[in-house]
Amino acid sequence: MPFFCILLKPHLRGAVRPTSVDSCARPACDLTSLSDEQDWFMLRNAIRLGLAMARKAKEGDYSLYVMLQPESETNDAIYTFVHKSIRMTFHYSLTYRMAPEAEGGIVDDEPRMYGIEDLRIAEASIFPTIPATHLQVPTAMVAARCADFLKNARSSK
Repeated sequence: MPFFCILLKPHLRGAVRPTSVDSCARPACDLTSLSDEQDWFMLRNAIRLGLAMARKAKEGDYSLYVMLQPESETNDAIYTFVHKSIRMTFHYSLTYRMAPEAEGGIVDDEPRMYGIEDLRIAEASIFPTIPATHLQVPTAMVAARCADFLKNARSSK
């Protein structure tokens, strides 16, 4: 039974910027990973919670294989552990936000793109804010709902 401590909603946001008009050129990426004390606070607490859950699992005779963990629960030990073992996970999402057009939205609530007839966007980029979870399930829900809108639109013609 693995435990992973992941910072799903970091306080700081990174940026990706084009470096050239050449679409094959690598963009400049500034991930700002853990450069904010608020993010460190949350991650330290998540790791301490994961360690406490692992102790409880062992007490309950659950099978638990410890792969990686800090030497102790001190801030310094957690800092060292994170810097030696950190991995990034990415759940890409763009900014085709669902909102009224007057508020900067790109799609309406059925998710039709403003200004382009018969175009709907059914993926994670339409979320007004990115949810603190993996994006597969919410995206599948959007796609299923969009399919219902398409079926209803077709049957009403």
